[in-house]
Amino acid sequence: MDLRNITKITRNMTLYKNTINRGKEYLNDTEFEMVRYVTKHEERSLVEVANYLNVDKGLVTRMYKKLVGLGYLEVNNLTFGFDQSFVLHNISFHLNKGETLGVCGMIHSGKSTLGAALSGLYDYDGSIKLQGVELKEARNDLANNFISYAPSQTEIFNDTIRYNIAFEDAEVNKEIHMSYLDEDINSFENKEDELLSHSIANLSGGQQKRLQISRGLYNSPNLIVMDDPFNAIDLEMSKKITDNIIKEYKESIFVLINNQKEILQKIDYIIFLKHDSYIYGTYEEMMKDLDFLKLIGGKQNECN
Repeated sequence: MDLRNITKITRNMTLYKNTINRGKEYLNDTEFEMVRYVTKHEERSLVEVANYLNVDKGLVTRMYKKLVGLGYLEVNNLTFGFDQSFVLHNISFHLNKGETLGVCGMIHSGKSTLGAALSGLYDYDGSIKLQGVELKEARNDLANNFISYAPSQTEIFNDTIRYNIAFEDAEVNKEIHMSYLDEDINSFENKEDELLSHSIANLSGGQQKRLQISRGLYNSPNLIVMDDPFNAIDLEMSKKITDNIIKEYKESIFVLINNQKEILQKIDYIIFLKHDSYIYGTYEEMMKDLDFLKLIGGKQNECN
């Protein structure tokens, strides 16, 4: 096979090498063969590995997540919109594992549109790569194994609290604690197994939002995308939840759509979407932009 034009999957292939000697402990034979093969041919993409071994790409992505997780998110010249109405034009940014991105902007500037594009649910122009794998080329596998997307609209299902978070019979105590929902749930007779209904208001608006945050954190996804998760949650609680996610999910990339100054100050990088352009940088760099200051209600040189 011609390797000249195959994109390198990662600069950290030594992680595969370090795993070889102990890989048999927790990989099945097919996965272990993948590790040996990728280690030998470092310039082959995950798709190339799947084709060579004649296995499903989903198995490759699950193997890769098991070994090294998601190392980076790279977006280049992303153009995307619903119903052929392109709201986002030529958006580009790069995030490494453990970094956070705040997406802010005026109404109808494309904040939710960007979150939807990163969810893996829609087609787009340009490039969105997770650890070198193009999202639209392995959409289902990547979305199911790497990405958590919590839209702005909260959905409650006719099932238990546990199922509403995990969509399976699984332990959810960590996720509940991360969203400060444990005290509320402990007040229910059946705790996590309390039945909920989308037509009956078992939970307040703020509790529903925190349940959706718990859902987005379940199983420690590598890319966490949350659209306006703190609507109906007070500022102090929102700050605590943000701190929890940043502290406890260092193996993940966290993308948060939010316009609150006190939240954006905690984030590594910010994309400020304008109707015909955008700016990207740190909070301190954003403070030089008068439109950003107007959005957050801040003052120039105020970076505390």
